[in-house]
Amino acid sequence: MSGLDLNSEKIDLDCDCGATVTSTIGKIRRSPTLACPKCGAAIQVDGTDVDRGARSFDHAFGEMDCAIRRIGH
Repeated sequence: MSGLDLNSEKIDLDCDCGATVTSTIGKIRRSPTLACPKCGAAIQVDGTDVDRGARSFDHAFGEMDCAIRRIGH
């Protein structure tokens, strides 16, 4: 199991007005600015951090998969 696709996973972001904006990781990667549906404020997400976190998770998941395969043999 390699290359887990996190792009369809949902993430919740909080606006200063108290509203929660839900988006997918893939959508945030493509367009890191979201509009709050309650107040209309722009919520800027650091796309670099999202990419870095997704790659880090994918790497860790791959290592875990390899470890599990070694146990099975």
